[in-house]
Amino acid sequence: MTAPSLQVSQTDSVVLPPPDPGAAQLSLADLEAGGFTVEPVDPSATATMSEANFTPTGFDPYADLVEYVDTMMDADAGLRQSAILRDPASLAPERNKCVAGHPTVLFDLDPAGGLFEPHTFGPDQRRISAHLEKLRENGVRIAWISGNSAAMAGDIRMALQRARLDPDGSDELVLLRYREDRKQTRRREIAQNACLIAIAGDSRSDFDELFDYINTPPSATMLETLIGRGWFLVPSPSNSPASRLPSSSRPSSKRQGNIEP
Repeated sequence: MTAPSLQVSQTDSVVLPPPDPGAAQLSLADLEAGGFTVEPVDPSATATMSEANFTPTGFDPYADLVEYVDTMMDADAGLRQSAILRDPASLAPERNKCVAGHPTVLFDLDPAGGLFEPHTFGPDQRRISAHLEKLRENGVRIAWISGNSAAMAGDIRMALQRARLDPDGSDELVLLRYREDRKQTRRREIAQNACLIAIAGDSRSDFDELFDYINTPPSATMLETLIGRGWFLVPSPSNSPASRLPSSSRPSSKRQGNIEP
């Protein structure tokens, strides 16, 4: 008869109190003597139960995104993780739990280091459009974010419709409403009312603005575990030149966590 298997792992949703020094503690030998098999668990693993069966291919980041979202949609709603970090300052890959909102994927329109220009798009949007349609068919809402002013909403909406990225004009536009507004603030506001299960962009700062401030990128190594599992580096659909952002909207020592798509 096969002995029962006991697997002990860390989660980001349960905090265990420290053991009582006066209480009897079970040792590895005690567990094995009781017929249990203890399987080691990699403490650096950050995938949740609902992510366990997803492995990004790396060949098509948009296809990986769709597959990941499909995995999340098949999971129990209580197991879904938000793409928003719980505590960015800790540099820990721990995310908030999803609120009971509609599953949503956020796409960043701005090219790395610049702002989206509505009249410019990549030459072929059909492949991206097909992936977006799969997401919509699965009941996922699409949102588009840019550092542009909300005054440009009409132009951006028309550009998305022309490119067949939002043919019905029904996707959510997330733009800056006033001078001091930030994309970081807007991302968190979306996550308060929706289950923001994934963010896609061509720069790591599209996921969290902390990447604009990190002076030593190796200090954020643990955050790399989220690439392909909630955060997706994808080629920008925009052909906009990387025009410089206004100095007031970026730190003096900005670092873009970019990769070549």
